[in-house]
Amino acid sequence: MRLQRGMDMDDVLGPYPDHDQDAFDVLISDVKPEDLPRRISEALHVPYLEPMAIRANPVSGVVYNTKAAKQRVLVTLPVSARGRSVATHFIFDTGAPRTYIALSVLEALGLPEVSFHSEVVRLNGVKMSMGVSDLETVSYDGGQTTQPNQFGGLNILGMDFLDSAEAKLEINMQTMLVAITSPRFPGTN
Repeated sequence: MRLQRGMDMDDVLGPYPDHDQDAFDVLISDVKPEDLPRRISEALHVPYLEPMAIRANPVSGVVYNTKAAKQRVLVTLPVSARGRSVATHFIFDTGAPRTYIALSVLEALGLPEVSFHSEVVRLNGVKMSMGVSDLETVSYDGGQTTQPNQFGGLNILGMDFLDSAEAKLEINMQTMLVAITSPRFPGTN
């Protein structure tokens, strides 16, 4: 069954009783912010926060085995603002409705946190509204709901990016490779 744009899973499956439909829980305890410039950069073969041009289709990533024997989908995408663009390692999480970037990305872009939400920020050329992951609480649903942050300092690629980019995500568990394609990536016909 294919969902129509704007259709909610509850429209298909029905609401689950005793479930807060707006809540999400992204707990990432097996990857730390200090892993981004080291282990994650090595796995993705791209230095973290270095200047990076927009990536064409397909954008590749990896399925990464962490020290805690968990598998994480990792991809490097350029985050751009104010004419600068830096390589940003993201952990893709289907449970995250929103995309978040770390303060380290804002600092690399020369973007003060206070002006972050008024700036045009692009993720591989796609205009995005992103949250900051270093805050003690994170908000979603237009800022109406907040909850404790369990992924501080990490970059989380949420489902909103796939939706905004009209992207297709392919995960090949045989090769442990990931590919994201999008008609919205610059240079795409």
